[in-house]
Amino acid sequence: MSEDKQPAGGAARDEITFAQKLNKLLEVLARDGDRPMSGARFLEDFTAKTGMKLSAGYLSELRNGHVTAPRIDLIEALAAYFRINPAYFFPGPEDQENQARLDLLGSMRDNQAQNLAIRASGLSAPTLRRITAIIESARALENLPATPGGGTILNDEQT
Repeated sequence: MSEDKQPAGGAARDEITFAQKLNKLLEVLARDGDRPMSGARFLEDFTAKTGMKLSAGYLSELRNGHVTAPRIDLIEALAAYFRINPAYFFPGPEDQENQARLDLLGSMRDNQAQNLAIRASGLSAPTLRRITAIIESARALENLPATPGGGTILNDEQT
């Protein structure tokens, strides 16, 4: 299967690109304690867990949208690494909800918030966006900084 190398801007306006999906997974799920893994650490961990070697340059092309259709074996290895269904990487009607769930998961890093995350399981993307807005308002009331990843799907004014 050949790889499609295109500029990142080729996707439809509401379509979530492969690069956006991969970056969201790296931001939320590829963690070294309380912060995202470095690129080098991710590549080392990815190879150790999947047996597939991925270069820093190719990862950069994937993350920046220059490679929009990677090989299926790489998609399967990424899915195995993140313990998700490979279908996540393909366009589908559940894209917005998947991103909303990852946004919510990313905002709930400490143990006290995990109970809330469990209760949010099964809620629709619009409801998850409302919950995130409430959390952001509460953070502002307590003079806490906005959570990392501002300007994501959950902050869009979609219903």
